[in-house]
Amino acid sequence: MNTFATDLDTLRQHLLAQRDELVNRLDAATEDAHMRLPAGKDWSALGHVEHLIVTERGIGKVFQGPVEGATADRDSAVLLARVNEIFGNLERSFPAPEAVTPKGRFATWADARPVWLATRDETLALLQALNPDEVCQSWPHPAFGHLTRREWASFALIHTARHLQNLQENYKI
Repeated sequence: MNTFATDLDTLRQHLLAQRDELVNRLDAATEDAHMRLPAGKDWSALGHVEHLIVTERGIGKVFQGPVEGATADRDSAVLLARVNEIFGNLERSFPAPEAVTPKGRFATWADARPVWLATRDETLALLQALNPDEVCQSWPHPAFGHLTRREWASFALIHTARHLQNLQENYKI
């Protein structure tokens, strides 16, 4: 899986297309499919959506927190290739931090759907309104450190792609 973009317009287009892909897939699945827990899995498909929402809401908060000016010597493409390589491998498991694990915040996909749309739309709006190359200082990614808004948005794209792949392979959604 090679899912990242450093060009801002391409990144926005991919984030928007991915938002719609998740909606279309979940809309086409049954409520039973949303709630089913495949053997050996800890989360339902709806749990994956909840995790994506909570994670991306956190990214929105990081976007709005303290920043440091852009650095000319920063090589986002190398960092994002590493993120993509690590997160693109479904055989590699990552325990989600407790703060972003599913807790049953949504009873149904119908409850989660508008929140997912609003959350991704907020990411897109903030990416448009704020300098994408400022380094966010309020919270470093546990594995990749302090990221720019552009890098955080690319991380959101890569992270969601991982979950979309997981939903397809393990949940048939």
